Amino acid sequence: MMTNNDYKLKVEKELGKELKEIMYEYCVEKDLIPAEISSILNVPKNTIIQWRNQFRFGPQQRAVDSSRLIRQKVINDYKNELQNIDFNRKFDFKEHSLSGFKELIERFLELEKYRRTMINSNALADMSVMIRIESLNEMLGYLNDYQENQLYKRYEQEIQNLEMYKDLCR
Repeated sequence: MMTNNDYKLKVEKELGKELKEIMYEYCVEKDLIPAEISSILNVPKNTIIQWRNQFRFGPQQRAVDSSRLIRQKVINDYKNELQNIDFNRKFDFKEHSLSGFKELIERFLELEKYRRTMINSNALADMSVMIRIESLNEMLGYLNDYQENQLYKRYEQEIQNLEMYKDLCR
């Protein structure tokens, strides 16, 4: 009876590549399921599953790893963006005005981005901060569109989108 290591040596010899490269090709590039890979390589399915898990090439493992990389990139971008920000700096607009409101929203956005860089592994807290960041970004988008006299056009476009959606749902 062959061991997983025996199968590994056999497959590597037959294909002239390291096992990790072989599994990457079949699991990631070709997106094959273990039964298909097992048939192609003539290796037991449970061995294929073990190898796939070992290299984190399963669909869920890849999704988790990808999410972690994306999250870390966003956090690094926030850190770079906020590197020279003084949260205690003076406000440019202290009066109650659209410009003052916009500046406050921008400051709240900076705080939320900074807060996100401090969250380690609490998924619920991270999700909460992400929602606040996206909400503040959306609000800034509305404010910018309003200042550029585009918000009415944006609203009309949303009405048209809603009508199309309503028609599709019938």
